[in-house]
Amino acid sequence: MTEKRKSVHYVDNKKFYAEIVKHHEACAAAREAGKQEPRINDYIGSCIYKIANNLATNANFISYSYKEEFIEDAIENCIMYFKGFDHTKWTNPFAYFTQISYNAFRRRIKKENRLKYIKYKYLQHMIIGTDDNLMVDADDNPVLGSQLTDNMNFFIQEYEEKEQENKKKLKEKAALNKERKKNISDFYEGHENGKPEHSNPS
Repeated sequence: MTEKRKSVHYVDNKKFYAEIVKHHEACAAAREAGKQEPRINDYIGSCIYKIANNLATNANFISYSYKEEFIEDAIENCIMYFKGFDHTKWTNPFAYFTQISYNAFRRRIKKENRLKYIKYKYLQHMIIGTDDNLMVDADDNPVLGSQLTDNMNFFIQEYEEKEQENKKKLKEKAALNKERKKNISDFYEGHENGKPEHSNPS
């Protein structure tokens, strides 16, 4: 029998955590001494880079063309929220920074889709408002193929439907929060006026 191969973890979570603890302690000592806080060391930086880089190869993100932007956004966000990792409460920095990277990737997708939508919408208006003779080349072939136009129109429709759905959800959430605040306000006002919490019909 062949010996079962051990899984290889590209980030040593225990060592990663230990280095973060050392860094936080060094920062606390520097603040107490009135000195500048030390920069994140190379090991911590390499762990953050590996997390971002590996996540970019995940099935959810590998098909996107802006891998470098994914990684850059993730690293920037991990550095931005680095102090948010409280080593006295949490011992899993891998999960913490993976979640930050994941959120950064999702924001990048949303941003890129927004830019794509604006570009496609502009092209759509150009096609509608342009003389048909200007949309063909010298051999009377369409400048934009039918497949490209169909894909563009489908993307625009899908994007606008998602935006409408998101607006609807936000509106419903706002209404729900408003109702909750009203119920809480009514509850406390009732107590201040000496009214019972619940009134049972006789």
